Amino acid sequence: TLFCGGCGAPFEGPSEHVAYNFRALYHRCDDATLLFPGHEYSETLLLEYFGGGQPTPGTARHFSALCDALQRTRDRLAHSLPSVPVVLGDE
Repeated sequence: TLFCGGCGAPFEGPSEHVAYNFRALYHRCDDATLLFPGHEYSETLLLEYFGGGQPTPGTARHFSALCDALQRTRDRLAHSLPSVPVVLGDE
């Protein structure tokens, strides 16, 4: 499952299949495609990038986008709004 900031564990196949399918999504879908994850894990997954659970983005632009995504998520959750959908091009 694709989530804002990450993905679910591949219980039904190897991680290579997950990576292949996600690449196919990125190549077939427009950057403006909306993603509607079935679970609200955005804040938890995005925080992993700041706590060492995920690799820190390699460029200032990507790090800034990650910070923006976390702030957007926190703002929405603080107002009892869902953090999803998210835009594929932001992932």
